[in-house]
Amino acid sequence: MVTMFMASAIEEEIKAEESASGLQRMLRFVLRWLRTRVSNMRLRRALGALLAISVTAVLVCGLAQRPSASLCMIAQEHLGLDCEEHLATTKDGYTLVLKRIPNPEGQPVLLMPGLLDSAATFLLLGRHDSLPGVLFDRGYDVWLLEKRGRAPWRHDRYTSQDPEFWNFSFDENIRFDIPAMVEYVHRVTGNEIASIVGHSEGGMLAAVAAAESKSTSRHVRSIVALGAPLASWGSGSGPATYLPEIPDAIVRNVHPGLFWGALRIVFSGTCGMFPGACVRLICATAGCANPQAFDPEVISRIFNFYPRETSLKNIQHYIQCERAGRLQHYDYGEEGNLAYYGQLEPPAYDLGKLDTPLALFYGASDRLVTPSSHETAAASLRPGILRQVNLTGTHGHVDFVWAKSAKRDLYLPITDFISSMLSN
Repeated sequence: MVTMFMASAIEEEIKAEESASGLQRMLRFVLRWLRTRVSNMRLRRALGALLAISVTAVLVCGLAQRPSASLCMIAQEHLGLDCEEHLATTKDGYTLVLKRIPNPEGQPVLLMPGLLDSAATFLLLGRHDSLPGVLFDRGYDVWLLEKRGRAPWRHDRYTSQDPEFWNFSFDENIRFDIPAMVEYVHRVTGNEIASIVGHSEGGMLAAVAAAESKSTSRHVRSIVALGAPLASWGSGSGPATYLPEIPDAIVRNVHPGLFWGALRIVFSGTCGMFPGACVRLICATAGCANPQAFDPEVISRIFNFYPRETSLKNIQHYIQCERAGRLQHYDYGEEGNLAYYGQLEPPAYDLGKLDTPLALFYGASDRLVTPSSHETAAASLRPGILRQVNLTGTHGHVDFVWAKSAKRDLYLPITDFISSMLSN
């Protein structure tokens, strides 16, 4: 049943009155902004309608009342795998959730989901066809990671109601989150990390964090990036190209948990009833060679977990990178950049510093991170770092985690690559 896979709800800490009055204020503000900043009438009406539906869903359904199913419950009750929950704390005070499918005799493999995705995405293909299942059967100790901003929202100084809690972008994921989780797993298991496998943003975070931090890279034997934006989104026509920059007033004042939670309610209801329509939407936006590559039942489950929370500042960061044509630190404007970086422009991330063996898996049908982006990233690496390239003509951006053929086309080659790096 689809309901067995319902996503974890917006946490109790959201006050009931904020769900109503705060969302109504948000809707009025955003609609005014759409009228003044988005010139395309059809796009403006579509975005306005989506926001109105989202707010209505929150007010009618009540986010705090949503039933939940934890990732460990899915692993245990539906896949027959043991599961443990672990908590790691970053140096800047965030509590991060890690789920472990324990295989204590094996070396750890860490799985990191994409920008708005949940670690549950790796489980939805089932016990024998999912990446955690394949890795577990090969003897690996599997860890599923979540970034900051995901419920339960915990910080040693802030609550999710504080704007400071949401004042982050992928700069902080790279600087704090990945190092904290790698160090935690290394300390708990006493083993080196066999590999970090990341989809989309997850692959980018792993590679860049290893390039930026020698204390992180020394514990990681290999990295596998699946459709990851290591250079830029690289399409020139991706979704960020058409989005105006988000006003600071929205970034500071809109509660991301409520915003993404509202969209999740809309998508889960719609895709539960009309999975075929959602498959067509996926193919139109993320790219796919064949809509039949996806199981409609899996698609209906996915949107109980998608989209998950991130800060609007993080979305702004991706818009900036798309327009700059490179992967760079957050752009605070010339005055802010001088204060943060000591220069007028934000510095670019340098993959040339990466010394961890890397495998790139990407698809010719990916509309979000195109082959040209991967070619640019590969050219920026030091000789000998890129150990494997897997380009398929049939995969779009989400085939790496949701396609029926993922085990045959991707997961078995991934496990072979990880094993080969351990034997070197």
